[in-house]
Amino acid sequence: MGITDHYSRNSAKCSQITEDLSGYFEDLRSVSEACRDKIVLRKGIEIDTRACSFDSPAECSALTSQKFDYYLFEYVTDNFGAGANFSLDKDNREPLVLLKRIRDFKKLLPKECLVGLAHAYLHILPVEELKEAIEILIDADIFVELNSTYQNYKMDGFEKIFETDEIKLSLGSDAHTLHQIGKLSQPLKYVKKFDALDRLVFMDGVDELEIEIKNV
Repeated sequence: MGITDHYSRNSAKCSQITEDLSGYFEDLRSVSEACRDKIVLRKGIEIDTRACSFDSPAECSALTSQKFDYYLFEYVTDNFGAGANFSLDKDNREPLVLLKRIRDFKKLLPKECLVGLAHAYLHILPVEELKEAIEILIDADIFVELNSTYQNYKMDGFEKIFETDEIKLSLGSDAHTLHQIGKLSQPLKYVKKFDALDRLVFMDGVDELEIEIKNV
């Protein structure tokens, strides 16, 4: 199970971790240790690209100061949700520009640390931009989250991501409440439909995941 709380400078979306990143990481570490006999916990963080200059020296230093297992970047191809009109970086938010910035950020991380796009609507990009975006994802080894709340994987045009074998994938429920945890059966069906099980990150056994989904 992965936990990725929000990192944002937008007061409408800001969580406590923005100001206390080390405390958040320590909470995850202690929970991971306490539950290690029952669950493998992946420590993550979800970065709001609209409201965080994540590659500025100050933000970058803060974000890379902890040994997270993975980073998610949200609102790379869209500007929806809480605080949609809030942006610290309005002139630098073109999807391809953002992807290149994320690629450069990833170079600062340990090799084993994964980076992905949270609930990205890649299918909305024009054909040529999508082609370039896919090239960046492959080159930088950036995975794409299949989000069961936003259901990006169901949308027309998203099949291009499934059909590109080099792109890694993750399953996410975007759980902001307890009842959303574990709701992964629908994106998992699409992964199977496109024969992409071997492209899932952090997955050692899909059969075990299906058992857990049924229990939930």
